[in-house]
Amino acid sequence: MRKILLPMIVVACFYCSVPALAATPSDTVASVESAWAAAFVKLDVDALASLYTEDATQFGSTAKLAIGRNEIRQYFDGLTKDAKWGVKFGEQHMTALSKTVIATSGFALFTKESAGNVTELPYRITFVLVRVGREWRIAVHHFSPKPKAS
Repeated sequence: MRKILLPMIVVACFYCSVPALAATPSDTVASVESAWAAAFVKLDVDALASLYTEDATQFGSTAKLAIGRNEIRQYFDGLTKDAKWGVKFGEQHMTALSKTVIATSGFALFTKESAGNVTELPYRITFVLVRVGREWRIAVHHFSPKPKAS
């Protein structure tokens, strides 16, 4: 019995330690965007910062390029906290550059509610996601206001 049980345990442990197969690029992007949106609407700066690589770069709604997780945390910490924020990601185009890198570009609609007034802020977005171990992280974040259609 021990001769049969031991090999079964070894095989089971091997399969448990193998990283899960990667989701499709669209599933990966949707998962990261969902986590990002959930943290953003709460302005949970630590949760937001944790979604980025240590050396990530970010262009947000200011002219400054944030370099590294600490500067990205500072950027989010500087957003108006007396407003209620919302975000809804729209159409996205994804390109799997490799098994560990995905680029995505598309649109998001931010809302900012303050003193009973709601402002809609349409943005263009680009993320470059990299797989770090078993987690996907944002390595490049570029958001810019969406120009009005001409």
